[in-house]
Amino acid sequence: FQHCIRLTKVTFPSGLVHIGKDAFYGCQKLSRLLLPSGLIHIGDYAFAGCIGLTEVTLPPGLAFIGDSAFHSCSDLDQVIFPPGLTHIGVDAFGSCYRLTEIILPPGLAQIGKGAFQQCIRLTKVTFPEGKFNIVLGHFSENVVFSTTVNFIDLGGNKFPVEGFEFTYNGEIQILD
Repeated sequence: FQHCIRLTKVTFPSGLVHIGKDAFYGCQKLSRLLLPSGLIHIGDYAFAGCIGLTEVTLPPGLAFIGDSAFHSCSDLDQVIFPPGLTHIGVDAFGSCYRLTEIILPPGLAQIGKGAFQQCIRLTKVTFPEGKFNIVLGHFSENVVFSTTVNFIDLGGNKFPVEGFEFTYNGEIQILD
């Protein structure tokens, strides 16, 4: 379905567990995704360039979001991450300009480099409870993290940093 520019709606079959690489790449008029329960893997670039996409509901049990899976979905303003998600790929939500807030789910083990870069309206990230590793560069340098941001103070649970609100309930470790 790559570059089906008139595609506006997709009904996914029950039992679908994997959406492959480039599956809906560049489907510019696709506006809303309700993905089926049982889906566990979204491939690289699966929905990249779907500029009309505004809302994505990711199903419980989804474990893997591939590299650039939602890159350049410039109108995307809401993503709900399900419990059980363990991997968000490199640049997965890069250039999703309208995202303002994300809540990272418990159990998330890896966020790829630049996963939320150029999300210029992203002002709030809530981290899962427990240990969480962050690699600098996951978010836009000027919006969320940069090498000059110093927010590791495990004495509280909210950290305002230059107009950005961090929320966490555990231990955060910065990795280079």
